[in-house]
Amino acid sequence: MEWWSAVLAFVGGCGGAGASSLAAAVALCAAADGGRGGGDVLLVDGDPFGGGVDLLLGDEGAAGLRWGDLASTHGRLSGSALRRSLPRSGGLCVLSWERGLTDPAREEVVRSVLTAVRRVHDLVVVDLSRHLDDAAAEIVTRAAVLVVVVPADVRAVGAATGVVRRVSAWTTDVRAVVRRRRGGLPP
Repeated sequence: MEWWSAVLAFVGGCGGAGASSLAAAVALCAAADGGRGGGDVLLVDGDPFGGGVDLLLGDEGAAGLRWGDLASTHGRLSGSALRRSLPRSGGLCVLSWERGLTDPAREEVVRSVLTAVRRVHDLVVVDLSRHLDDAAAEIVTRAAVLVVVVPADVRAVGAATGVVRRVSAWTTDVRAVVRRRRGGLPP
C-alpha cells in the first residue's frame, strides 16, 4: 500500500495578504519539528509570477531543479529522485519558480510532480497564486486543507469572497487566517 503525505495549500484572499510568508513559516516550522514522521517537508511555489519562494527564503542561489526544469515532464516521476534534485532551505525541500518571464506549469506536469512528491515527503505545503487555473485546481483537490489568508479590511474581505467561491468548487475544507490591522474590521 502506498502512503501519501498531507498537502496544505495557502492562497491570498487579496494581493499582499501574507499567504506566501505564512506558507513558508508553516513549512519551516514543520521541517524544524521533523515533519509528521521525522521526514522531509516540501514547500512548493504554486505562483509562477510571485517572484519565487526561494527568494522569500533568501536561498535563490541554491542549486537544484525549478519548475522550469520540469516543464517537459511526461508520465510518472520518481519521487525520491525528484527530492534529491530539489534545493534545500532551512531544513526543507523547495520547488520554486525562476524569476522573469515564464509559462505556468501545465496541469499534467503539476499532477505528475504532486503525485511524486507526495510519495516521499511527510508534508507538502503549497503557496498558490490568487489567479486560480487548472494547475491550481490539481493542487487544491489534493489538499487536506486550503487556507485563505485575508487582512481584516472591507476591500480584502470582498476580494477573498471571490477566491473562496472559486476554490469551493474544488474542495470542502476551506479555512481563513485573518490578519488583524490597526483600524481594520473587528473580529
